[in-house]
Amino acid sequence: MNVMIASIPAYLSKQISDLVSSDPSVINLSIGEPYFKPPEILYQNFSKTPIAIGQDLDSISNKYAESRGSLDLRNAIATWYKRNYGAILSAEENVLVTHGACEAIWLSILTLTSLGDEVIIADPSYMLYEIAVKLVGRIPVKIPTSAENGFCLTVKQIEDALTARTKMILINSPENPTGAVYSAKAIKELHELAKKTGIQFVHDEVYDTFVFNAQHENVFRYQTNTDSASVLINSFSKKFSMMGWRIGWTVGTKEYINNATKVHTNLTLNLGSFHQECAATILNHETIDEYLHDHVRIIENNIKILKAALTKKAGFTLSGDTPKGALFLFPEISELYAAMPDKYKDSASKGECVARYLLQEHKIAVVPGMVYGKAGNDYIRVVGAVEEDKAKEAAYRFSAISKLMGESVL
Repeated sequence: MNVMIASIPAYLSKQISDLVSSDPSVINLSIGEPYFKPPEILYQNFSKTPIAIGQDLDSISNKYAESRGSLDLRNAIATWYKRNYGAILSAEENVLVTHGACEAIWLSILTLTSLGDEVIIADPSYMLYEIAVKLVGRIPVKIPTSAENGFCLTVKQIEDALTARTKMILINSPENPTGAVYSAKAIKELHELAKKTGIQFVHDEVYDTFVFNAQHENVFRYQTNTDSASVLINSFSKKFSMMGWRIGWTVGTKEYINNATKVHTNLTLNLGSFHQECAATILNHETIDEYLHDHVRIIENNIKILKAALTKKAGFTLSGDTPKGALFLFPEISELYAAMPDKYKDSASKGECVARYLLQEHKIAVVPGMVYGKAGNDYIRVVGAVEEDKAKEAAYRFSAISKLMGESVL
């Protein structure tokens, strides 16, 4: 047995969600996926396919699809970047369709780094980053972030961490789990640092349409073609609620895409074909911007409802301007930990103890912040991508904590 694989912890947010799914009294704020359905136009287009109507089945290809993905889909992705960011991409040279954003993350590490190379990631950050880096024999260099700096890495922090073995900076903006959003200035500075030092800047932007009261920023907004220092990772999963379709993509130079395709082909050969064609039809459809706008407003409203209840009186600490995007709140919980019953204080981190307390005493499922790194030990992740009535009920239960425990205690 591979010792490294044996040491990988369970995927805790999914494990928690599965655990509570059989209890309807629990408000599940642990799983990072939207509750809403994919765009109606997707269903309409899919319903017309031969496999959906059960006719002309001979027209459905049973051959391997193109390794890089459907050209229609790659063209749609290129158009998406031109429409939203003014970036001029070649669908044939600069875009690779992947098995969700997760595969694109693995591809970036395998393609851009070698054994023993160092990859800089934030702490806390999406747990797959550190796991993927370790499993392929690279070294994760985790730099702590905090609420004081908006949970964003700074150029100074990265410069201080650079060594001769540093080959990649990997960020997520908007970020899971903190809701951090890197500014245009920060994105530019990271890109310039990458160019200056010869390392790669990889931006996972799967929550790109979930930015509150601002515009999503990526480096491709500021250039007319791809740049050798930058790679983007994206997906249909979150913004279109198409998690089960497993369609993601990566954007980069011709050289990067050529080499990433080699890895992709040897890992997966290709993706299925007919569902890519359906996905291609929605990226730039005339109704899609309204769909995206409506759903970011829903998530933002849920975040406000929950944030209003995650107060210091109930033992939570959230800075005034967070989260700035994504689907999550990331409150600090030290005061709640101190005030809650001692019987729950038997786990390695405060976040784990509080998560168990909230589940057992208040029927609210959240994820301990330690899942995302040591810097998250005193935090919990709260998901806002639920129906409004569930967000309101969860807010009521959070608010009730101060009354149940006595405000004077906190």
